[in-house]
Amino acid sequence: EGQGLDATFMGLMWGSNAFFGAGAAIAVGWLVGAYGWPAAFYCASALFLLGTLAAMLMPSSRSRRPGRVGAVA
Repeated sequence: EGQGLDATFMGLMWGSNAFFGAGAAIAVGWLVGAYGWPAAFYCASALFLLGTLAAMLMPSSRSRRPGRVGAVA
């Protein structure tokens, strides 16, 4: 039970990374063409902020106090 899940996870992680990386290049190309370079930087900063918030809200596996999450613990 649970054997082989590491490889499955890694395959899904890297496969989705390649897929979304290719899609992002197309989306940003359209964004720059339609609205100019500043729009691409605003979009990137919003995505970085979203990623930071998501990382802070993830439960920590080393949390000593149950019920507390991420950077708040």
